[in-house]
Amino acid sequence: MGESTRRARELKVTWRDGAPSRVVSADVLAGRDLKATNTLDAPSTVVPHALSAPRAGSEMTFELPARSYSVIRLANR
Repeated sequence: MGESTRRARELKVTWRDGAPSRVVSADVLAGRDLKATNTLDAPSTVVPHALSAPRAGSEMTFELPARSYSVIRLANR
C-alpha cells in the first residue's frame, strides 16, 4: 500500500456562500483491512463509528483516519 493510505489526513473546508449552521452527523468506516466485509457469521465486521467533527462555520477542519470512508451531514438552518 502507498503512503497515502497509511496515515490520517486533514481536510480543510472553506464555505464561501451559505456556511452550514450545524453538523447533523459525522460517521466513519475505517480499519486495517480494506477488503473486510460483513458476513452472516460476522455481521458487524464493518460498521460506522462516530467521527469527531468541528463546529459548523465558514471554515471547518476534519481529521480523517487512514484507510477510511467518511460521511458528514450538515444543515444550513
